[in-house]
Amino acid sequence: MARLIALGLALVGTNEARADQLAARICTNGLIEDAQEDRWRLKANASWDIDEGSSQYMLVSLQSDIEYQLVACGDVGVELISIVLYDLRGNLIMKTEATGANASLVFSGVPTMDYFAGVRLVQVTEPVAQAAIAAQAEHSKRSRWRRRFNEPAGPAAAVAIGLMVK
Repeated sequence: MARLIALGLALVGTNEARADQLAARICTNGLIEDAQEDRWRLKANASWDIDEGSSQYMLVSLQSDIEYQLVACGDVGVELISIVLYDLRGNLIMKTEATGANASLVFSGVPTMDYFAGVRLVQVTEPVAQAAIAAQAEHSKRSRWRRRFNEPAGPAAAVAIGLMVK
């Protein structure tokens, strides 16, 4: 019984966004809710803190006869964001880039297989990015591992991505 409770608590904590990811998650959740009114259903979503010029991906299984929509948001410091879709060999299948903190990509007709759906943080404003770094560094003081591996090297921001099906 104690193991089940511990497992439940561990699973509950895995989907929580940290405070510096909250703006990106709220934006993405808003785009997802708007799309649900048009009969889109959520398939997957995730959020990360990434450096300017970096990308983060999630592995998704897509089918050729289904229409998909990818939405992505960054926090208030994001000036340019991109959504990308790669096959497992690393070939770029499609990409969209948007000025501002959010982007979307609607597509269908891809061969049935696994893909990497991702978000690329192209450009960040400096003052907000420094605030994100400070918040992450404060969070990272709790362990040496986090301090070593999670602190961004330069301007950074929180991003979130969602995959929906119709």
